[in-house]
Amino acid sequence: MTDHFGRTDLRAHNTDPLLAITAEYKCHFGISSATPGLDEPGTFDTTMDKHLSTMTILGKDNRVYWFMYEKLGRRYESHEIPRYSPADAEAFALKHARFPIMPNSTVTFGDIWQHRITNTLLALEEAVFDTWTWGRIACVGDCMHKMTPNAGFGGNAGMESAASLTNALHSMLQKNSNRPSQADITQALHKYQSDRRSRAAGVVTMANLITRIHALKNPFFKFAAHHVLPRLGDVLVDLQGDSYIGAERLDFLPPPERSVKGNMLFNPTQGASRKESLIKRFFFALPFVGLAMFAATSTPGLSTVISRDLVSSARSPYEAAFFADYGLIYAILLIESSRRSNALTLAQMYVLTPP
Repeated sequence: MTDHFGRTDLRAHNTDPLLAITAEYKCHFGISSATPGLDEPGTFDTTMDKHLSTMTILGKDNRVYWFMYEKLGRRYESHEIPRYSPADAEAFALKHARFPIMPNSTVTFGDIWQHRITNTLLALEEAVFDTWTWGRIACVGDCMHKMTPNAGFGGNAGMESAASLTNALHSMLQKNSNRPSQADITQALHKYQSDRRSRAAGVVTMANLITRIHALKNPFFKFAAHHVLPRLGDVLVDLQGDSYIGAERLDFLPPPERSVKGNMLFNPTQGASRKESLIKRFFFALPFVGLAMFAATSTPGLSTVISRDLVSSARSPYEAAFFADYGLIYAILLIESSRRSNALTLAQMYVLTPP
């Protein structure tokens, strides 16, 4: 049995929950004071290389917030995940001191390192546990859904879990005006896990995938990073928004006014891990497939139609039918290219590179 990245899932052979924790990457992160060459607060840069990537964020007073990721030599399980000392962190920094942190710039990681204020080197744990509650105890945040930080999803995911737990407890208290029983509490905590785990797992998958793209883990990810992502235009923003629009919220409060305005509205039925069923969509599309087959068998062949002089003022009924059918097909393509379920598919690529 394998996971999302083609790795063997040891949980299929062992019930030890700690086997869910793995690490394939390490991260050296820290804060540095103003560094010559970095003087545009508010900028964010990502530099990618094979098994190595950096993220640099310039804040107020040109303070630099930096991350350097590197692939470990192998995949580590929970009991063997390495721990690093300050000496290890310094050796790591010196090893990559000449690595450029942004294109068309002479600033290197070594320059940032010289102005460091604080730094830490650690292995990046990845996990989504199957059990989040026990008795009157509930776990929230990274201890249940640990992800790599490239996408910046971890903090938001922790807040969403806290909101989901609050909703479950609030609902329990609304139904039980008196002191809730142990059974009531257990049921509420189980509801918190069932409501939250699917979306949390989807966000973890997205975050960990981005880490592997940044590290150009294999030829597929390298091709995506160099040739696909730069040509996606607004698609990247849409994918980022897709991770937010279905976020958890406090059910007993109205949604913030800003969340129900704009192009990507808050919608708890959509977002990460909440996709339409392809099987359901297939059955709904069957009548249209039947109509298409009927049209194909009851009208002249397409090659016959387009070979005629379509510019002639005396068009035949067949030619008019061809134009009508083509217009319908084109309209369907435009609609399907905007569907969230067709993100990064040929249907979406069509509208990015129209004929």
